[in-house]
Parts: sequence; C-alpha cells; structure tokens
Amino acid sequence: MHNNSRMSSTQHARFSRVRGGSLVELMVAMGLGAFLAAGVVSISEDVKKSYVTSESINSTLQQGHFALETIEMALRLRGNYGCLEPTLGDDEVFDTNLSSYAWDVNSQIAPVSDAVPDSLVLAKSSLRGFRISDTGAWLPDPGALSSVQQDIVNFTNLGDSLEATPRHSSDVFAVQYASSDGAELALNMSSTTSEITISGEDQERLNFQEGDVVYLGDCVKGDVFTITGVTEMTADNTVVLEHSDSSNESIALNNTYLQNPNVLVRRFNSDLYYIAETHIKTPRGDSVYGLYRYNLLKTDDPELVIEGVEYLRLSYELVLSSGNVVYHPPDAADLVNTGMLAVGAVKVSLLASSLSSSNRYPDTKTYLLDDQLLSSSDYQNQYGVKKVFSKVVQLKNRS
Repeated sequence: MHNNSRMSSTQHARFSRVRGGSLVELMVAMGLGAFLAAGVVSISEDVKKSYVTSESINSTLQQGHFALETIEMALRLRGNYGCLEPTLGDDEVFDTNLSSYAWDVNSQIAPVSDAVPDSLVLAKSSLRGFRISDTGAWLPDPGALSSVQQDIVNFTNLGDSLEATPRHSSDVFAVQYASSDGAELALNMSSTTSEITISGEDQERLNFQEGDVVYLGDCVKGDVFTITGVTEMTADNTVVLEHSDSSNESIALNNTYLQNPNVLVRRFNSDLYYIAETHIKTPRGDSVYGLYRYNLLKTDDPELVIEGVEYLRLSYELVLSSGNVVYHPPDAADLVNTGMLAVGAVKVSLLASSLSSSNRYPDTKTYLLDDQLLSSSDYQNQYGVKKVFSKVVQLKNRS
C-alpha cells in the first residue's frame, strides 16, 4: 500500500509537470497567434490601401486621358464641312484686317434653320472660347460681341434651371462642324425649294429624324437647315427630307445641289463643352466635377461626358506676321475681333481627380494649369489622387 501510495504521488507530480508545461505552451502559442494575427491584419490593411491607391491612380489616368481625347477630337472637327475650303484659305498668319472682313457677304455657308441664330456667321463661329471668372462672369461677354452669340446667350440665360451649370474659374468652348458621315443625293434638286431625296439604305444607316439640323453642301457652298418631315417612298426605296418654313426662315435653301459624291447631307453639330458639378459624391462626401457637353441646337439636358475632371483651361495660338507665336486667353482682343479664324492650335490643360478618397491626409499641393495656379482651397476632393493633363492640339479646319 505504501509503494502504491508513493507511486501515486510520483505520477501525480509527473502529471502536474505535464499539465503545467501544457499551459505555458498554450499561453506562448496564444501570444504568437495574436502577434501573427495582428501582423496579418496589418499586412492586409496595407495591401488594401495599396490596392485602393493603385485603383485611384489608374482611374485618374483613364479619366484624364479620355477627357483630353474627347476635347482634342472636338477641336479637330471644328469647321469641318467636307471638301469645302476655309473662307480665307489656309493662311495661319494673324491679320488685324480680319476684324473688318465682310463675313456676311463672303461666308460660304448660309444657314436657314431657325435653330441657328441669325447673328451667327458660321465661318466665324466654328470655334468659340470663353472663360468663366471667379464671380461667374463670361469673358468675353457673348451678348456684347459684334456678332452676338445668341445661342450662348440663351444657354447662359438658363442659369440654375440647367442640370449642370459651368464651374467658375474654368473655361468653356464651343465647336461647330458637319459630321464626317453623310448621304448622297438620290435625285438632283431642280430648284432651291426642292425636297432632298436620299436612298433608303443611307436613311437606315443615318436615321435622320424630324427636327434634326443638317448640313448640305459641296466643295464651294453649303446650306444648314432643319428637317421638318421624313417620308419613305417605298416604290423606289428612297426617303424625302422636307425643309418647310415651320422650322426654317424660308422653304427655300440658298443653293441648289446636283448628285455628286462630294454633295452630302450630314448632321450639323454645335456643341458646348464645360466643367460642372455632377450628382456624384466621394466616400467623404466631397462633390465630384466632370466634363459636360451641351447641344446648342436643342434644349436637351447637358450630357456628362466623363466624371472626375475638376478644371479646364484653354489658350489659343496666333502666328504673328513677325513669325512669333503667341498664346492668348479667350477674351484677348485679337481673338475677339477675328472670331478665332486665325487660330492654328489650342493648348488644352485640365485637372483630373479620382472619385475615391484614397489618400490618408488631405492634398496640400498646388497644380498649374497653363496660367492658372490651383491650391487646395480650389479643388473639391482633397483626399483624392490628382493629375494635370495638357496637350497642344493642332487645328486642321478653319472654315
């Protein structure tokens, strides 16, 4: 019994040591586990932040490039009317005599559409630029120009009724052009009042509608009118485009046109581009701005082209008779007087910003857009990734 009792005590001590060791090991294991778990969480958070930052950088690059490409394409299309040569030829040298040029007499394009204001001379209005001051004033004033920009005035009069109003301290520009694609005439016009006939195949492809403003021209002259009716002629698979005086100054165009590959009916475009606040918010609740396009020929709401663009700045190139090249803001007297006809290039600068708030701390950097210095008090998303995009766009069409 004594031996059994001693063995029992020995076993009890041994078991106690085993149990004690297990508790220590468990505590060590738990400590290591907690340490490793904290490390994993920390790494996971770092990876997540790195991913969000990377995504913000990529989205900012995509938004900026897309906005810049959109603006470049619009500027390059300005004054494009097929094979019609520019009013004053292809002379890029600035001449002050342009301010006294008889535009209304020598203009090759004669609009009769009620959608195009009478005060506009298309040869002079294919490119127009404005700067919105920090108080909201338009520079130059579109209502005070010698050729009153009535379509722009109508836009400014919409005020807060617009879904998106132009941002202060940013630029606005407008372009006019005929679309590259068009329909040939299926029949000759016998007079200026003749209806326009195109093939059914071209109508199926282009889908002209009543109310569309179109350009009809050749290599010498052109007309702009509103389609007042579209009639399908099933007998010969043609479509008649009517141009009555219900939406035009007259039932008659200014010219007649004959069947020719160079004579095309194309959509006429008059678009305004600007920066405005969108309905989107960042995760922190900051406003998101974007590039908008507004159709000056209709009363539709502005179209959001791309979000994440905070500011736009444009300056316009003139080549002086001395050979010197100068860049002017849109309200410079030389540009106002000549209607930008002699502008050979446009320097475009914009500030793009991510839609996320990926930065841990607010952005305090300054950004230079041409001659405009933007500080942290100027842009909205202070926690987002920002980048300046700029490019000099060479203009080909100076109609």
